[in-house]
Amino acid sequence: MISVIIPTYNREKTILGSVKSVLEQTWKDLELIVVDDASSDNTERMIQNIDDLRVKYIRQPHNQGACAARNRGIEAAQGEYIAFQDSDDIWHKDKLEKQINFLKLKSADMVYCGMNRYMNGRKKYFPSDQKKEEKLTVEKLLKKNKISTQTILLKQSAAKSVMFDPKLKRLQDWDFALRVLTADYHIEYLGEALVDVRVQGDSITSTVPSEKAYLQFARKHYDLYQKYPKSLGGLYATLAYSVKDGNRKSAQEYLLKSLKKKFDIKTLAKLIFNVLRIW
Repeated sequence: MISVIIPTYNREKTILGSVKSVLEQTWKDLELIVVDDASSDNTERMIQNIDDLRVKYIRQPHNQGACAARNRGIEAAQGEYIAFQDSDDIWHKDKLEKQINFLKLKSADMVYCGMNRYMNGRKKYFPSDQKKEEKLTVEKLLKKNKISTQTILLKQSAAKSVMFDPKLKRLQDWDFALRVLTADYHIEYLGEALVDVRVQGDSITSTVPSEKAYLQFARKHYDLYQKYPKSLGGLYATLAYSVKDGNRKSAQEYLLKSLKKKFDIKTLAKLIFNVLRIW
């Protein structure tokens, strides 16, 4: 059985579509755990009215954030495998079936797939820079996030040994995947978009400053970045791009820091392109 965990907070307008995309999966052997992070809208009533015995509703006593909600779901999960969905995203109907078959084929502990991100009327595939057969390494994952929470399927044992970090307000998916990988679990990439994501104006990504989030992430994984300096250079380049519209001076400083790190030709070319866009 697969335990699907949805953390939610005041998503009465989108939660039913997300739940429906889980319950209509071609893979039927599942339980759906909705962890309500103390919503003040009609989320609870909407979930309680769903006529499907596979749905379980858990309400947090007070708002603690998505990571704490996911951890509560992991603790309650009965399935051999765990998958995560967000309360405003849609899964393709064959997502779980394709992922569980791929995980078994590759003898993996965790698999992640691609997704389509819709924002301002435009669609973009994520991760756009990863090839289907490309092996994920710690160095590559440190350099740039390639995994979003709602694309993950993994063994319950792996999820319970790692858990999410409630101290992080953003980049929790990146941190979680990195810790799964550094714990020597086997991760594979299914290079196909099986999730549709619509970026909301009130999403965490929109409300938590990028610079603060990236710097917090870098501090947490300081030892790994010291071990892989190329990855730190890549993170500085990402930081420069993320702050360029609001703070051009900081963007330039981050680019200069990234230039001090060792780069291969491909990465250097991308960096030069970003320099021209920022200056």
